Amino acid sequence: MRSHTDRTAPTVTGFRVSARAVDTRTGPATIRLRVDVRDDISGVTSVRVEAESAGRRVAPGGMAYDNLDADLTRSATHKNRWTGRAVVPTWAGTSEWTFTVGARDKRRHVRSLSTEK
Repeated sequence: MRSHTDRTAPTVTGFRVSARAVDTRTGPATIRLRVDVRDDISGVTSVRVEAESAGRRVAPGGMAYDNLDADLTRSATHKNRWTGRAVVPTWAGTSEWTFTVGARDKRRHVRSLSTEK
């Protein structure tokens, strides 16, 4: 008997943030996130995006300045696309953000990629 075993983590094939800059001086700003991800056998079960700014965690969700992240949901129209929204809190500061995308498959293989230069 022969079987195919999933031995590899998902592959992130695209990442998009709806805005290159946001102004949070007068209130929070919502950005849209999109991740395209593929998995060879078992299939992707979750995608998460986090962001870090000026040495502190400032990511989607809008709950706290030091720990913000977003769990994305699978697109109903695109099998390999995951989307979500992130709330950037008021007075989040001025700096470049580093995004980290993590994808997990049904066999619990995880791949994380960062936009850090």
